[in-house]
Amino acid sequence: METLRWSGTTLTLLDQRLLPTEVVYRVYDSVEGVHDAIRDMVVRGAPAIGVAAAYGMVLAARGLISDPNCFFTTLAEKARQLKQARPTAVNLSWAVDRMLKLACAYERKILDEGDSLSSLLSGLEQEAIRIHKEDRDTNRAIGENILTLLKPGDGVLTHCNAGVLATTAYGTATAALYLALERDIPLNIYVDETRPRQQGSRLTAFELQKAGADITLICDNMAAMVMSQGKIQACITGCDRVAANGDTANKIGTLNVAILARHF
Repeated sequence: METLRWSGTTLTLLDQRLLPTEVVYRVYDSVEGVHDAIRDMVVRGAPAIGVAAAYGMVLAARGLISDPNCFFTTLAEKARQLKQARPTAVNLSWAVDRMLKLACAYERKILDEGDSLSSLLSGLEQEAIRIHKEDRDTNRAIGENILTLLKPGDGVLTHCNAGVLATTAYGTATAALYLALERDIPLNIYVDETRPRQQGSRLTAFELQKAGADITLICDNMAAMVMSQGKIQACITGCDRVAANGDTANKIGTLNVAILARHF
């Protein structure tokens, strides 16, 4: 299942607000549209938001190329507005700033060497494609590392959504589950519903079932029971923030899972 797709002129996003009852893709051809898609949670998950924003900057540049006199000042303003779509999403500001930094480097080349805005547009598109590829490669590497901690037949509990729908491929924490599927490694996956937004039941269970995984959806307060019965050998959760000392923060309910995992 694709979270997003770049055609060269438009960005297509899976509307995650409608999952799991409807699978609808929406097409965007302007940075304003991408801004609204991020703000309204058509696209969600930090990695996916970052990649979408990178392509949004390409669309912004393409829309300004006919006005070279105001191109760079207006592009900087578009970047500022795009970052406001979800101020708490670190990948959003990171990707926009990376694209803007490249544009500034091209500005100097245009002034000093006479390069054209069309070369800048091509450079921005290639940078967005690199950001997209880096996300896929990083997610796979995360999965490879986590997979070394799992054994065939293990029971794995997930909390929230750190899968394909939050990224552009594999997912982050749940990437190992997709690699296990690729390699025919059997795992018994228990998916916490993850109240109050139900990311587990609406998203994680949906995407893993679509991929052919063996899943059991449970309500959050069943975690203690299934752990006490020896059905869980590993817990995988998302991670919204990592502090410099290694502490992590994630969705409500993650603390419960951590305490139960330590106990059982």
